[in-house]
Amino acid sequence: MDGIGVGRRSFLKLTAAAAAGVSLAGSAAAQAPAPRAWHKALKIGMLPNLPDAEKFALAKRCGWEGIDGSPMDDLDAARAQAQAAKDAGVTIHGLVSGAGTRLSRRRTRR
Repeated sequence: MDGIGVGRRSFLKLTAAAAAGVSLAGSAAAQAPAPRAWHKALKIGMLPNLPDAEKFALAKRCGWEGIDGSPMDDLDAARAQAQAAKDAGVTIHGLVSGAGTRLSRRRTRR
């Protein structure tokens, strides 16, 4: 064991440093924020055929917290829909596209 072993003092220093590191990591993990709660949402197409403001108000009355919207080409209509959702107290937190809707442009080959 010539030159390979670790002396008693070096071993104790390394062990103390490792224990302190584990202790600090454990306390940092204990202070990590709690995971966010799940929220209830539904797709906008699942609501009856009503104006957007009424759809969002109905969803809120029924206990839904969020809406999955549909992609829109008209930016003004999207802003109006976002305002209607905000006024009703629900969130549009994502977009859901059906099988026939493309969210990206097709690239043409040259």
